[in-house]
Amino acid sequence: MNKKIFVSTSIPYVNARPHIGHALEFVQTDTYARYRRLMGDDVFFTTGTDDNALKNVLKAEEVNEDVQPFVRRHAAYFKETCDRLDISYDCFIETSNSDIHTQGAQKLWDLANKKGDIYKKEYEGLYCVGCEEFKTEKDVNEKGECPEHPGKKLDLQ
Repeated sequence: MNKKIFVSTSIPYVNARPHIGHALEFVQTDTYARYRRLMGDDVFFTTGTDDNALKNVLKAEEVNEDVQPFVRRHAAYFKETCDRLDISYDCFIETSNSDIHTQGAQKLWDLANKKGDIYKKEYEGLYCVGCEEFKTEKDVNEKGECPEHPGKKLDLQ
């Protein structure tokens, strides 16, 4: 019996060029997708890049470059890496440059909004860019830093 299988890598930030860890994930995921196809399954394999992240903005600012060209160039490095590794993806999505992603995100937003899952509320807290999450007072060290990202005092956001 053939199964429909969805396979995806994580979608990395494009704040730097891809490294060996990205290549490892691409190859491992590709191996699984190819195996499932050999078993006769109907596989849809997607990968891509997360272009809309504060980490990308901060890195572009650090190198004194406009965000959009910085993101476009680094996303291209990731696609080139997948292509050089002969990764058998069916769809490569760049989250800031893909109609498929935009339409899917809008559909998800609309469904969540109709169910009442989206609401506006002001929130202020200690935010760690490295972890991409708000921290409570008990989560930070005595210097007001994230224990996983020492040396960077967390500010209220």
